[in-house]
Amino acid sequence: ATVAGKSAVWGHWAQSVDFSETQHWFDLLLGPGAPRVKARILWEKVDYVFVDGDLKRDVDAGRLAWLKGEARLLYSNRDAAVYARPARRAPPPGPGPA
Repeated sequence: ATVAGKSAVWGHWAQSVDFSETQHWFDLLLGPGAPRVKARILWEKVDYVFVDGDLKRDVDAGRLAWLKGEARLLYSNRDAAVYARPARRAPPPGPGPA
């Protein structure tokens, strides 16, 4: 789905052109591994995360603490939540033009 130029990275499986690749990417995020690496993988590709169902229960139970620690909560109710990517830091100033 596309809204205002944004695409869904993970939506209904039948609407995913690269389902296998996206499934592997998603498994990296939810499987074992270093939280900082997971956060970097996620935020390279995603601006917003909508969680509901089992994923929301995992976030609420602290099993995905790295997501809550990195993201900014925009909206939440008992059924769903929306998180935003943390603000990107500006690169350090480099030398001026030669």
